[in-house]
Amino acid sequence: MKKSIIILSILVIVSLFASCASSDIAKNPDEWNNITRTITITGKTQAELYDSVNEWLVGGFVSAEGVIQYQNAEMGKIVGKYTYPARKPTKTVARQVMHITARNEKVIIKFYNPERAIPKFGKQTDWKPTIYISAFEEAHKDWNLIMDDLEAHLKGVK
Repeated sequence: MKKSIIILSILVIVSLFASCASSDIAKNPDEWNNITRTITITGKTQAELYDSVNEWLVGGFVSAEGVIQYQNAEMGKIVGKYTYPARKPTKTVARQVMHITARNEKVIIKFYNPERAIPKFGKQTDWKPTIYISAFEEAHKDWNLIMDDLEAHLKGVK
């Protein structure tokens, strides 16, 4: 009898954990996969905005994992990728892509495609797309903080 109660308790606990994990999986990840903000800065040329964004990137993304993958000053475009230690749903490393366009007195910043990897012995395993709502929420929080920081830099508040 005691064995039956213990086994039943274990099964209930395991099923609770399984249902919690599956309820955190995003049903439609595309809804969570990106975020965009447009920052209007009047009175600055495209070159001034582009230089200011570059200055901000160089000062803020000092890790070897934060890299600019593409730059085009004439088009006012910068594409970069950066990583940060993530906490949800488990301790992982997160990586995202960032597009910035600076022209017509506007800076448009877009983040998308958050990926996760679990560090093992100082190395990451394969990068996988984010599927958990808690991980997307964490990415959106991170993205908004970064966009706030860029906006403050561009407006001279910082």
